[in-house]
Amino acid sequence: MMVPGMEHPPLARPYLDSLTTRELARIADACGIDIPPSLERIFIIEELLDYARAEEEDGDDEEEGLAESPDCQETAPVPRRYNVTFIDLMIRDPLWVFAFWEVREHDGEIFEQDPDFSGYCLRVRPAGKGGPARNRPFMIQVDPGETARYLGFSEYPARSDGFTIELCAGFNERAELLAVSKAFRLPRLPGACGRDGAEAPPLLSLSGLDDFPILRDTDRPPFRRVSGA
Repeated sequence: MMVPGMEHPPLARPYLDSLTTRELARIADACGIDIPPSLERIFIIEELLDYARAEEEDGDDEEEGLAESPDCQETAPVPRRYNVTFIDLMIRDPLWVFAFWEVREHDGEIFEQDPDFSGYCLRVRPAGKGGPARNRPFMIQVDPGETARYLGFSEYPARSDGFTIELCAGFNERAELLAVSKAFRLPRLPGACGRDGAEAPPLLSLSGLDDFPILRDTDRPPFRRVSGA
């Protein structure tokens, strides 16, 4: 369901989950939905999904008379899952990347029933020249039910040579590589600097640089050693 006058994908949960609270409120306003300023994003998403379902039901009533027309062609609904293993991403701003993935249902059942299965993870691998410390990949554990995650890159521009994100399944002392994202590079800003610089460009501040949470290697939850990392 599209909102008149606005260009964006249909109002489906994966798309709404990828938006900021401010963007959700803007779409709700365009739909004529009254959203209190303090309403949490999960409730805004539910309001938008209810609105989309109501609009689709109204549209179905209007199209009942067209169903018998020979010019009316049936179209297949968009599936919630494509049942393929992949990982892809969208760059939101100079600090944030929205990664989304899927594990083929049959493969996921086999992985998760394995007694050595230790969970899924995203392995972020820097590209470009640099020493071992700079090019060292880092791991992010994800739950089996997760299909998307925002990833933050606060060390800007020191680690902006490029990245790929690998989707892996862990099994004790090894990890099976399931899918690799396309290579991506964060947007470069003139005069950009990190936390130790004198001043960050306004766009970085708006992206949340000043309040960016830093998770050190020693603070990360334990994950068994991944071969090849």
